[in-house]
Amino acid sequence: MDSLEEYIALIARENHVILNRKDSICILHTILAKFERDLLESQKKILDDFSGKIETLCLELDLAEKARSEKALSFARSSAEQLMKSIPTTMKATVEEASFKTAGTNRSGPPEGSDVRCRPYPAQSLDRRKRSCSPEPFKPLSVFD
Repeated sequence: MDSLEEYIALIARENHVILNRKDSICILHTILAKFERDLLESQKKILDDFSGKIETLCLELDLAEKARSEKALSFARSSAEQLMKSIPTTMKATVEEASFKTAGTNRSGPPEGSDVRCRPYPAQSLDRRKRSCSPEPFKPLSVFD
């Protein structure tokens, strides 16, 4: 707000009226100037309070997010460590299973569950010693079987 003297000069220039400092318009100017100062002070106080609250909330949010991300990182790290510890055991079990399967095929005769059909020669069908044992033709294994 402009000073009282500036208002008195403006009124004198535009209205050709000289105001006394005790005029009611000058008193109104003083009241409005005081009101403006008080209003600016209260707005500054409100703004400072609000800024403080926002800073506090942001700090709390930052700490909460940091704790949450550390918790997630810790969980991922412990899961990875558990997985890494179980790999040798899993590999050993897989190797033993594969060894057991290959050991079963080294026996004499066809492995259990294989589809080997023994057919006698047509001319000597009654003589069991002269049979021809041949496995079924090769069929690739399917994942869906």
